[in-house]
Amino acid sequence: MDMNNYFKIEDKIYGFCNGFFGRNSYSDKICVFVKEKYAVFESIEDKGEAFILSVYSFRDDLSAKSFVEDWKKPKNSYNENIKIKKGRIINN
Repeated sequence: MDMNNYFKIEDKIYGFCNGFFGRNSYSDKICVFVKEKYAVFESIEDKGEAFILSVYSFRDDLSAKSFVEDWKKPKNSYNENIKIKKGRIINN
């Protein structure tokens, strides 16, 4: 596996990211550095807070692709098919 297949500099990832960046890391992050075996991210909200993600964190290429695709979705896109109308949730 190669992190360059998953991330480019300035890629954004959103929210908790399945806990890969720690159990208390809910901030959105931006990729600031990528090498074959790891990527470095900076918190968008908390400037100066950095995170390192190793390629060895993933079980295999398929799981890595799946996780990364979800992480790159802005928070609102998880609920894009749900509308709230007068306090009720309606699925489209």
